[in-house]
Amino acid sequence: MSPSKTVTISGPILSEFLTRIFKAAGCDDETARLCSKGAVDADLHGHHIQGTDHIYSTVRELRAGRLNGRPKIAITHETAGTARVDGDGGPGHATGVFARRSSRTCPSLRKPAVQ
Repeated sequence: MSPSKTVTISGPILSEFLTRIFKAAGCDDETARLCSKGAVDADLHGHHIQGTDHIYSTVRELRAGRLNGRPKIAITHETAGTARVDGDGGPGHATGVFARRSSRTCPSLRKPAVQ
C-alpha cells in the first residue's frame, strides 16, 4: 500500500462543492448551505466526525429518505430558559443553527430564568 497524500482545499471551494452535493442529495438551498458550512467549520475546528468524514452517511440517509432535506424546523415548546426544537427529521447542522439563532431571537430565552 502506498502512503496517502494530504490534499488541501480552500474553505470556500470545499463549501461550494459540498453545497452542490447536498442539493443533489435532496436538500433545499438553505439546508444544503447550512450542512456545508457545518461540515467545513467542523473540519476547521478538528471535529472531523461531524465534518467531511460525515458526508457519505449524510448523503446516504438523505437519498434513502431517512433524513429530510427540506425540514420545517420549529420551536414546539418554550419555558423561561429552554426551548424544544423540532428538527423535522432534518440534518443536525441545520437544526443546530436554527436552535442557536432562536436562542438569540426568542424573547423567553433572552430573559434570565433565575433572578
